[in-house]
Amino acid sequence: MINISENTLFWLFPIIFMIHRFEDLIIMPEYSKNRFDDFIFKTTGDKMKRIRSLSLVPKSLYITVAAIEFIFISVITLISTETGKFNFFTVINILLFIHVYIHISMSVGLKKLTPGFITAVVLIIPYELKLLWYMLRNMDLQGKTILLYLCVILIIYPPVYNILYIWKYGKSK
Repeated sequence: MINISENTLFWLFPIIFMIHRFEDLIIMPEYSKNRFDDFIFKTTGDKMKRIRSLSLVPKSLYITVAAIEFIFISVITLISTETGKFNFFTVINILLFIHVYIHISMSVGLKKLTPGFITAVVLIIPYELKLLWYMLRNMDLQGKTILLYLCVILIIYPPVYNILYIWKYGKSK
């Protein structure tokens, strides 16, 4: 296993996250246009409407959301490394770790390579395993606090994303 400093381990998070987002940003718009039929034929009911709306998302929205996420993750990393309090940082990393399984399940479900799959498997899973293992062994993490932060983020993030979508989509018309 590669030994790296604690500081480097934490600051790799925003970098690895953005590499993953770049893969999504570069590939997703064209991918969703070219593979829309694959999604539709393998999807039923309400999921079809959601997938259809994703195929209409303008590239500028993807970029805006990625920029906001990068700023947010960088600020959380800075605060965590400076204060030594890593509960919220841990929650963000757990969410990213869960997120990569969405890419993997999409690829398995469609039986095709999907955007985000390569960086999920090659970068994020190994990094997150090393980071979370390090944090569990060396940090005083508070389970209740992590669970509370996780719930708050799961409640706040979808509405914020939808507001950005409505704002951006409404401006383009």
